[in-house]
Amino acid sequence: MEIVSSISLRARARHSPGRVRFRGDNVGYLFVTPTLVFLTLIMVFPLGYAVFLAFHEILPQSGFKFVGVGNFTRALKDPAFWNSMCITAGFTGVSVVLHMSLGLGLALLLNQQLRGTGIFRFLLLIPWMVSQVVAGG
Repeated sequence: MEIVSSISLRARARHSPGRVRFRGDNVGYLFVTPTLVFLTLIMVFPLGYAVFLAFHEILPQSGFKFVGVGNFTRALKDPAFWNSMCITAGFTGVSVVLHMSLGLGLALLLNQQLRGTGIFRFLLLIPWMVSQVVAGG
């Protein structure tokens, strides 16, 4: 014998048979799906085009010519490429070390119970607060 409450029978009767019913736990996926599809498209198409261009040479008159890894071998043999790589690596290394040192030093300083620490914390947070206000208004 099956026990069915009258509430569930009334709830079922309200929906017409041709309508699609969504369960409460799956509605979130329905709302997120268009965003995920859009983000996937705006990420996949540029990435695919970049890969396409990496293996082709652009010729002004005839269009694209497949060169395979020729672009990569030409770049690896070019002294300007290696000069740019050294400058980029040096800049990145110095920048990371300076930012980490400055951030750690400020964090240790603000963690102390010193006079004026609250004002200094407030002054450090102003750029984050102002950018949110400007972006929102």
